[in-house]
Amino acid sequence: MKEAEAAVAQAESNQTHENVASATTAIAAIPEGDQVLSTRVAAVDTAIHAREEQEAQQAAAAAAEAEQAAQQEQNNVTEMVLVTPTGSKYHNRRCGNGTYTEATLQTALSRNLTPCSKCFG
Repeated sequence: MKEAEAAVAQAESNQTHENVASATTAIAAIPEGDQVLSTRVAAVDTAIHAREEQEAQQAAAAAAEAEQAAQQEQNNVTEMVLVTPTGSKYHNRRCGNGTYTEATLQTALSRNLTPCSKCFG
């Protein structure tokens, strides 16, 4: 009985699958088991699974955010816009008079050009 109580206390203080398994084994060795200890171990097991689920969700969110940032970076590099040699704006179509050349959005941004309000408004 004392061994099972110690194993449950260990599982509660250091919540790992191994400690839950050890506590479960120790409880099973008690003739007729012990419902109070079993309930405590079940609570630890539930807490472990909840923590793992939260960590998995956080990892998935971080991966999705990283993927979105990489995709945005790729879009910035490959998205083409129109610029004039002397203008301060970039365009997605011919917008008024002028000589337009094609450039990547990244190039336009690096030249501190801003989006045309007519084209992107």
